[in-house]
Parts: sequence; C-alpha cells; structure tokens
Amino acid sequence: MDEREIDLVELAKKLKKHIFSVLCIAIIFATLSYAASIFIIKPKYEAVTTMIINNTDGEIDKQYENVNIDQINANRALVSTYSEIVKSKGIADKVINKLKLDMDFGDFSQKVSIEPVKDTQIISVKVVDTVPERCMDIANATSMVFKDSITKIMSVDNVKILDKANLPEEPSYPDIKKNISLGFMFGLLLGFVISLIKELSDTTFKTTDDIAEAFDIPVLGIVPDKSKGE
Repeated sequence: MDEREIDLVELAKKLKKHIFSVLCIAIIFATLSYAASIFIIKPKYEAVTTMIINNTDGEIDKQYENVNIDQINANRALVSTYSEIVKSKGIADKVINKLKLDMDFGDFSQKVSIEPVKDTQIISVKVVDTVPERCMDIANATSMVFKDSITKIMSVDNVKILDKANLPEEPSYPDIKKNISLGFMFGLLLGFVISLIKELSDTTFKTTDDIAEAFDIPVLGIVPDKSKGE
C-alpha cells in the first residue's frame, strides 16, 4: 500500500464513476423494504377514544358559569389517578370478559396505552391491534367499562366520553413510505461505502500521471498495447 495523499477532489471524480451502481443498490434496498412492508410485516391498526374528567355531578356547565380554577385543578389532579385505574387489571379483566377476548392481562396491556393529555382534564385511550374491528371494540369497551366502574370505585360520576373510537380504515404500521425512504438511503450509503473501499484498495496505475505522481519521476515513453490496436 503506497503512502500517497488522498486527493478528495480526485476521489470524488472516481466515485462518480460508480454512481449507477450506487443507485442500483439503493433501488434494490428500497424495493426490498417495500416488499417486506407489504408481504412480511403484519399490519397494525390504531383506534383512539377520549374521556374528560368533569364536575363531580357528572355534568359540564353548558355556559361555564360555575366553573372555577380550583375545581379545574382538582379535576386535572385526578387525571393521573384515573389513568392508572384505566390500566389496572380489574378494568382489563372486565373488558376481556365483556368482549370474550382470547388474551390475558399481559397481552391486553401491550395493546392498550393510556395517555393523559398534558395540562388538560382529558384522558386518551389508544389501542393498537392487528384486527381493526377488535381494535375499535377494545378502545370503546375500555372507556365504557372505566366510566361505569369509576362510580363504584371513587363514589363519583365525573367521567364523560368525548369521542368514541371509529373503525380504522388504514393500518398505522408499518409506514410504507418511511420504510422505502430508509431502505433507499441505506442503499445509497452502502453503495458509496463499497465504492469508496474499492477505490481506496485499488493500487494499480491507470495513467502515466499516476506513475509520475507516485515515483516523482518523468515518464520517458509508453509501450503501445497492440492487442488494443495502439
């Protein structure tokens, strides 16, 4: 291996010769990512329902006449407590029994996530499942079971369902466009790395200028290659 300094401009020119190969590798990986997203990765669907913690009498003041900041703060403080109750095994078991689901609490917990909306009185129940109908049913059943159970658990009726979950029409996972883009970018990177290694490991002389630069001597003559008609 010689100790010639790497000329970045010259190296860029050499890499430019491999641009077609690099693009081919990128397209191949993008195609593989697309195929994996369609035929290998199992699609998952997402359904969301939201609930609000309102006044303890179960009614939201229509004109907001009697709402005060202390009551709003008290309701917000309950959101974290209620979120833990929604995630509890007791609520999960009731939903599983109601829908006759073939799963245990561990499976249920992996599908259902509870997300309190920051600085609000709203709790979001998100369900991710491979079956869109079951995804919607679990989301709606969880909010309904929780609403009915909280009256007995906390002796209050202050939960109102804002939005019911709808049947998801398109899968939320995998993100096919994102996977194709990542596959293409990975292919580009891999192609350039392969080309770079190939160029840096090539110690052969291609031109008389390479010889003159390597040995710091002038080239006095060239032997013609008759096989090439020179």
